[in-house]
Amino acid sequence: MKDSIGLMENGSGRNSSGSNVQFLNKANSLCTFLGKYKIDNSYNGNFGLAFKLSGLNATNNNAIKRFVELHSNSRVPNKETALSPICQRWGLLAVASLFLPEFKKCINKSDKPVLLDIYY
Repeated sequence: MKDSIGLMENGSGRNSSGSNVQFLNKANSLCTFLGKYKIDNSYNGNFGLAFKLSGLNATNNNAIKRFVELHSNSRVPNKETALSPICQRWGLLAVASLFLPEFKKCINKSDKPVLLDIYY
């Protein structure tokens, strides 16, 4: 069964703005990178509840080195409200604040690794 997380902000990138989206698997690029991730252990990070992510593809295999995590951000709405883009981060992935604790419950119930697929 495939489930969707919903709204998620992406990395801003050093040279991107507006509709000029970049995806790079390089340190200090501030970009999100595409591919499948294994959601690892949760911890309390700079943004509160967070999950470490392990990249499973050549397009994201630097995720651990880049300290890529999934966390929440109050600027990500719970529902899509407008056509304008959500705020952008520096390569980290964020979801709505109300969503992440519910997502953690699903992860904790799973007896298999939970995967996150980021595509464009």
